[in-house]
Amino acid sequence: MGRRLTLLKNLLRHPLLFKTLLSNLKSTRIYMNAVVAEHFADMLNPLLEQKKTLSIKDLANSQGYVNDNLLIELLRILESEGYIRIIQDNIQVLKRIPKDHIDEVEKKLAKEVKESFHSFVPTIKKALGDRLKGIPISEFDAGELRVQWEIALKGDFYTLQRSKALNFARIPDFTKNRAPPIRILDYGCGSGEGTRQLYDFFKKNCNMDFTLDGCDVSIGLLEIAEDDVALDYPLEFFSLKDTNPKKNYYDAIFLSQVIHWPEDTYKLIKELKESLKPGGMLFGVESNLSSRIYQIDLFLRLLGSQGFPKIELLYDWFESNGLKLIYDEVFYSFKAIKPS
Repeated sequence: MGRRLTLLKNLLRHPLLFKTLLSNLKSTRIYMNAVVAEHFADMLNPLLEQKKTLSIKDLANSQGYVNDNLLIELLRILESEGYIRIIQDNIQVLKRIPKDHIDEVEKKLAKEVKESFHSFVPTIKKALGDRLKGIPISEFDAGELRVQWEIALKGDFYTLQRSKALNFARIPDFTKNRAPPIRILDYGCGSGEGTRQLYDFFKKNCNMDFTLDGCDVSIGLLEIAEDDVALDYPLEFFSLKDTNPKKNYYDAIFLSQVIHWPEDTYKLIKELKESLKPGGMLFGVESNLSSRIYQIDLFLRLLGSQGFPKIELLYDWFESNGLKLIYDEVFYSFKAIKPS
């Protein structure tokens, strides 16, 4: 009841933004379900013509699949779309699965989703097959992924989330009690699009001197940041493969959809807390796992993420490190202040 009331309040307070959010989530669900459908079309459509069933085990053996949990997860998506029925581990095809489904559904997608994720389609289709076959995940920025992430991070899908998080953190109220210069770190900055957005926001809303750094594990994305964003902005970028953030140095550390990537998030939060000055703030965007964003979670897991945390785990990551998390369950903005 509490979460439904929160949703209603946000709908009334930000009707256009909330409508955009729901449209983006719906479009992502349609997109990912179409990718899954296309993957299995050639394998399963003959069963409809032959009026036969196929065991999940036989499907896995015929295709060289070894990731049983992922296979069942994907088949459940087909079942939810009405393409198949699973009866005692046997697959019955109920209707033809479209082979060019992605091209068809793209006409119905929200602009923000199409511009951010269209370029990922070949990569995510390959990743889906690789994960089923147990092929290890490649580097975050391998091959075309570098360019694809740059396009996505520039798009409104992520820009809107970052904007909401910056307002949620109440930056003017936070900075007025800090000694200049305010030192900010964009942790997991990617190609620097969010860092650029951070700089513009602080320049407009922070009435004192500040410095802004960006860091990431992706050498490829950092090269884009240094060759593009850093030319026009007074920013410093560094690689997390070479350098760790300084201890007791930053007033605020921004994380935009970052903390579901590392294997040990407890350790990450602990280390970031150590990089904050007393009274410093961790803030940003972090989704929590729910049916609304399941397809986004699947997309990211196929590309190497650990997956979105359940909300209880999200709170535990911070509270076990002595940080009180303040969290917006609708737009996924968060902030946590280090004790003084």
